Amino acid sequence: MPLSSSSKNELKAVLILVAGFGLVTLLGDLPKKIAELVLLLAALEFTSYLAAKYFGSGRAFWIVGFLGGLVSSTAVTLACAEASNKSAKSWKFRSGTALAAQLAATLEMFGIVLFAARPLATRIALPTALLAATLTAGIVWCSRSQKDSDFKIEVRSPIDAKNVLRLSLFLGTIFAGMAALQKVLGSQATGLFAFVTGLFEMHGVTLATTTLYTQSSIDADTAVINISLATVASVVAKISLAWTHGSRRFAAFMTAVLTLGSAFFALVF
Repeated sequence: MPLSSSSKNELKAVLILVAGFGLVTLLGDLPKKIAELVLLLAALEFTSYLAAKYFGSGRAFWIVGFLGGLVSSTAVTLACAEASNKSAKSWKFRSGTALAAQLAATLEMFGIVLFAARPLATRIALPTALLAATLTAGIVWCSRSQKDSDFKIEVRSPIDAKNVLRLSLFLGTIFAGMAALQKVLGSQATGLFAFVTGLFEMHGVTLATTTLYTQSSIDADTAVINISLATVASVVAKISLAWTHGSRRFAAFMTAVLTLGSAFFALVF
Protein backbone atom coordinates (compact mmCIF):
# COMPACT_ATOMS: atom_id res chain seq x y z
CA MET A 1 0.00 0.00 0.00
CA PRO A 2 1.57 3.32 -1.08
CA LEU A 3 2.27 5.91 1.57
CA SER A 4 0.41 9.20 1.58
CA SER A 5 2.28 12.46 1.18
CA SER A 6 1.86 13.15 4.91
CA SER A 7 3.19 9.73 5.85
CA LYS A 8 6.18 10.17 3.55
CA ASN A 9 7.05 13.46 5.24
CA GLU A 10 6.76 11.84 8.66
CA LEU A 11 9.03 8.99 7.57
CA LYS A 12 11.57 11.52 6.31
CA ALA A 13 11.40 13.30 9.66
CA VAL A 14 12.16 10.06 11.51
CA LEU A 15 15.11 9.38 9.20
CA ILE A 16 16.45 12.91 9.80
CA LEU A 17 16.29 12.40 13.56
CA VAL A 18 17.97 9.00 13.38
CA ALA A 19 20.72 10.32 11.11
CA GLY A 20 21.16 13.38 13.31
CA PHE A 21 21.63 11.38 16.49
CA GLY A 22 24.10 9.16 14.64
CA LEU A 23 26.18 12.00 13.23
CA VAL A 24 26.24 13.97 16.49
CA THR A 25 28.71 11.46 17.95
CA LEU A 26 31.30 12.68 15.45
CA LEU A 27 31.22 16.29 16.68
CA GLY A 28 33.42 18.02 19.23
CA ASP A 29 32.28 18.82 22.77
CA LEU A 30 30.55 22.19 22.23
CA PRO A 31 29.01 21.43 18.81
CA LYS A 32 27.95 18.02 20.13
CA LYS A 33 26.10 19.49 23.12
CA ILE A 34 24.36 22.08 20.96
CA ALA A 35 23.37 19.46 18.40
CA GLU A 36 22.05 17.12 21.11
CA LEU A 37 19.84 19.85 22.56
CA VAL A 38 18.53 20.82 19.12
CA LEU A 39 17.77 17.19 18.26
CA LEU A 40 16.04 16.57 21.60
CA LEU A 41 13.90 19.66 21.08
CA ALA A 42 13.10 18.57 17.52
CA ALA A 43 12.21 15.05 18.70
CA LEU A 44 9.86 16.46 21.37
CA GLU A 45 8.15 18.73 18.85
CA PHE A 46 7.78 15.91 16.33
CA THR A 47 6.34 13.55 18.95
CA SER A 48 3.86 16.25 19.95
CA TYR A 49 2.95 16.79 16.31
CA LEU A 50 2.15 13.09 15.92
CA ALA A 51 0.12 13.07 19.14
CA ALA A 52 -1.85 16.13 18.07
CA LYS A 53 -2.49 14.67 14.62
CA TYR A 54 -3.51 11.15 15.55
CA PHE A 55 -4.92 11.52 19.05
CA GLY A 56 -5.89 15.19 19.41
CA SER A 57 -9.08 15.11 17.36
CA GLY A 58 -12.17 15.27 19.54
CA ARG A 59 -10.20 15.79 22.74
CA ALA A 60 -10.58 18.60 25.26
CA PHE A 61 -9.53 21.97 23.87
CA TRP A 62 -6.65 22.31 26.32
CA ILE A 63 -5.15 19.01 25.19
CA VAL A 64 -5.29 20.10 21.56
CA GLY A 65 -3.79 23.49 22.44
CA PHE A 66 -1.09 21.99 24.67
CA LEU A 67 0.05 19.44 22.09
CA GLY A 68 -0.03 22.06 19.37
CA GLY A 69 1.92 24.46 21.59
CA LEU A 70 4.76 21.98 21.92
CA VAL A 71 5.09 22.14 18.14
CA SER A 72 4.44 25.87 17.66
CA SER A 73 2.66 28.06 20.20
CA THR A 74 2.79 30.92 17.70
CA ALA A 75 0.88 28.93 15.07
CA VAL A 76 -1.77 27.90 17.62
CA THR A 77 -2.19 31.47 18.89
CA LEU A 78 -2.52 32.80 15.34
CA ALA A 79 -5.11 30.16 14.45
CA CYS A 80 -7.12 30.91 17.60
CA ALA A 81 -6.94 34.66 17.02
CA GLU A 82 -8.17 34.42 13.45
CA ALA A 83 -10.95 32.00 14.46
CA SER A 84 -12.15 34.39 17.17
CA ASN A 85 -13.11 36.87 14.46
CA LYS A 86 -15.29 34.31 12.70
CA SER A 87 -17.30 33.31 15.77
CA ALA A 88 -17.08 35.91 18.51
CA LYS A 89 -19.30 33.92 20.87
CA SER A 90 -16.67 31.20 21.34
CA TRP A 91 -13.79 33.53 22.20
CA LYS A 92 -13.38 31.84 25.60
CA PHE A 93 -12.77 28.48 23.97
CA ARG A 94 -10.22 29.98 21.58
CA SER A 95 -8.53 31.87 24.42
CA GLY A 96 -8.22 28.72 26.50
CA THR A 97 -6.70 26.85 23.57
CA ALA A 98 -4.14 29.60 22.99
CA LEU A 99 -3.27 29.76 26.69
CA ALA A 100 -2.75 25.99 26.74
CA ALA A 101 -0.29 26.41 23.86
CA GLN A 102 1.63 29.08 25.76
CA LEU A 103 1.66 26.84 28.84
CA ALA A 104 3.26 24.08 26.76
CA ALA A 105 5.87 26.49 25.39
CA THR A 106 6.65 27.74 28.90
CA LEU A 107 7.11 24.26 30.32
CA GLU A 108 9.21 23.32 27.30
CA MET A 109 11.46 26.31 27.98
CA PHE A 110 11.91 25.26 31.59
CA GLY A 111 12.62 21.70 30.51
CA ILE A 112 15.43 22.92 28.27
CA VAL A 113 16.99 24.89 31.12
CA LEU A 114 16.59 21.98 33.53
CA PHE A 115 18.28 19.60 31.10
CA ALA A 116 21.06 21.92 29.96
CA ALA A 117 21.89 23.98 33.07
CA ARG A 118 20.19 22.87 36.27
CA PRO A 119 21.60 25.71 38.45
CA LEU A 120 19.77 28.20 36.21
CA ALA A 121 16.55 26.20 36.52
CA THR A 122 16.44 26.78 40.26
CA ARG A 123 16.72 30.53 39.64
CA ILE A 124 13.74 30.71 37.29
CA ALA A 125 11.63 27.98 38.92
CA LEU A 126 9.43 30.36 40.95
CA PRO A 127 8.50 32.84 38.18
CA THR A 128 8.00 29.95 35.77
CA ALA A 129 5.68 28.21 38.23
CA LEU A 130 3.73 31.43 38.80
CA LEU A 131 3.40 32.01 35.04
CA ALA A 132 2.27 28.40 34.56
CA ALA A 133 -0.24 28.75 37.42
CA THR A 134 -1.67 31.94 35.90
CA LEU A 135 -2.03 30.30 32.50
CA THR A 136 -3.66 27.26 34.09
CA ALA A 137 -6.13 29.46 35.96
CA GLY A 138 -7.04 31.14 32.67
CA ILE A 139 -7.51 27.75 31.00
CA VAL A 140 -9.76 26.52 33.82
CA TRP A 141 -11.89 29.67 33.61
CA CYS A 142 -12.22 29.21 29.84
CA SER A 143 -13.22 25.58 30.28
CA ARG A 144 -16.72 26.74 31.17
CA SER A 145 -17.23 27.76 27.54
CA GLN A 146 -18.84 25.52 24.96
CA LYS A 147 -16.54 23.73 22.56
CA ASP A 148 -16.67 24.79 18.91
CA SER A 149 -16.78 21.50 16.99
CA ASP A 150 -15.93 23.26 13.71
CA PHE A 151 -12.67 24.68 15.01
CA LYS A 152 -9.54 22.74 14.14
CA ILE A 153 -5.86 23.48 14.51
CA GLU A 154 -3.62 22.18 11.78
CA VAL A 155 0.10 22.03 12.50
CA ARG A 156 2.70 20.89 10.04
CA SER A 157 5.47 18.49 10.82
CA PRO A 158 8.22 20.61 12.45
CA ILE A 159 11.01 18.52 10.94
CA ASP A 160 12.28 18.54 7.38
CA ALA A 161 15.68 19.29 5.86
CA LYS A 162 14.90 22.99 5.37
CA ASN A 163 13.59 23.47 8.91
CA VAL A 164 16.61 21.72 10.43
CA LEU A 165 18.96 23.90 8.38
CA ARG A 166 16.98 27.03 9.23
CA LEU A 167 17.03 26.24 12.95
CA SER A 168 20.76 25.50 12.85
CA LEU A 169 21.50 28.78 11.09
CA PHE A 170 19.24 30.70 13.46
CA LEU A 171 20.89 29.18 16.52
CA GLY A 172 24.30 29.88 15.03
CA THR A 173 23.30 33.51 14.59
CA ILE A 174 22.11 33.71 18.20
CA PHE A 175 25.34 32.19 19.51
CA ALA A 176 27.50 34.48 17.36
CA GLY A 177 25.44 37.55 18.21
CA MET A 178 25.48 36.99 21.95
CA ALA A 179 29.18 36.17 21.98
CA ALA A 180 30.04 39.26 19.92
CA LEU A 181 27.92 41.59 22.04
CA GLN A 182 29.34 40.16 25.23
CA LYS A 183 32.90 40.81 24.09
CA VAL A 184 32.31 44.25 22.58
CA LEU A 185 29.66 45.81 24.82
CA GLY A 186 29.59 43.53 27.86
CA SER A 187 27.07 41.09 29.26
CA GLN A 188 24.29 43.66 29.72
CA ALA A 189 24.09 44.21 25.96
CA THR A 190 23.07 40.60 25.38
CA GLY A 191 19.74 41.22 27.11
CA LEU A 192 18.38 43.38 24.27
CA PHE A 193 19.50 40.76 21.77
CA ALA A 194 17.75 38.03 23.78
CA PHE A 195 14.52 40.02 23.88
CA VAL A 196 14.46 40.80 20.15
CA THR A 197 15.25 37.23 19.10
CA GLY A 198 12.85 35.90 21.74
CA LEU A 199 10.00 37.56 19.86
CA PHE A 200 10.51 34.91 17.18
CA GLU A 201 12.16 31.92 18.90
CA MET A 202 12.11 31.70 22.69
CA HIS A 203 13.48 28.16 22.77
CA GLY A 204 16.37 29.04 20.48
CA VAL A 205 17.43 31.84 22.81
CA THR A 206 17.10 29.49 25.78
CA LEU A 207 19.27 26.86 24.11
CA ALA A 208 21.91 29.41 23.19
CA THR A 209 21.93 31.04 26.62
CA THR A 210 22.19 27.82 28.61
CA THR A 211 25.00 26.56 26.39
CA LEU A 212 26.96 29.81 26.67
CA TYR A 213 26.50 29.63 30.43
CA THR A 214 27.82 26.07 30.67
CA GLN A 215 30.84 27.17 28.63
CA SER A 216 31.44 30.08 31.09
CA SER A 217 30.94 32.64 28.33
CA ILE A 218 28.29 34.44 30.38
CA ASP A 219 27.59 34.41 34.11
CA ALA A 220 24.51 33.04 35.86
CA ASP A 221 22.87 36.43 36.42
CA THR A 222 23.15 37.33 32.75
CA ALA A 223 21.87 33.93 31.67
CA VAL A 224 18.81 34.13 33.95
CA ILE A 225 17.99 37.65 32.77
CA ASN A 226 18.35 36.67 29.10
CA ILE A 227 16.06 33.65 29.49
CA SER A 228 13.53 35.78 31.34
CA LEU A 229 13.62 38.48 28.66
CA ALA A 230 13.15 35.87 25.94
CA THR A 231 10.14 34.46 27.81
CA VAL A 232 8.58 37.90 28.21
CA ALA A 233 9.28 38.60 24.53
CA SER A 234 7.40 35.44 23.58
CA VAL A 235 4.42 36.68 25.57
CA VAL A 236 4.61 40.11 23.90
CA ALA A 237 4.58 38.41 20.49
CA LYS A 238 1.42 36.46 21.41
CA ILE A 239 -0.31 39.61 22.66
CA SER A 240 0.58 41.36 19.40
CA LEU A 241 -0.92 38.49 17.40
CA ALA A 242 -4.05 38.61 19.53
CA TRP A 243 -4.64 42.30 18.83
CA THR A 244 -3.71 42.25 15.15
CA HIS A 245 -5.59 39.07 14.21
CA GLY A 246 -8.18 38.38 16.91
CA SER A 247 -11.43 39.80 18.24
CA ARG A 248 -11.38 42.46 20.94
CA ARG A 249 -12.57 40.12 23.69
CA PHE A 250 -10.02 37.49 22.72
CA ALA A 251 -7.22 40.08 22.63
CA ALA A 252 -8.24 41.74 25.89
CA PHE A 253 -8.46 38.46 27.80
CA MET A 254 -5.17 37.15 26.38
CA THR A 255 -3.46 40.43 27.25
CA ALA A 256 -4.73 40.37 30.84
CA VAL A 257 -3.69 36.76 31.55
CA LEU A 258 -0.35 36.88 29.72
CA THR A 259 0.64 40.25 31.20
CA LEU A 260 -0.14 39.09 34.74
CA GLY A 261 1.72 35.82 34.28
CA SER A 262 4.84 37.28 32.66
CA ALA A 263 5.03 40.05 35.27
CA PHE A 264 6.29 37.44 37.75
CA PHE A 265 9.54 37.27 35.80
CA ALA A 266 10.34 40.69 37.25
CA LEU A 267 11.28 38.66 40.35
CA VAL A 268 14.57 37.62 38.70
CA PHE A 269 15.82 41.20 38.33
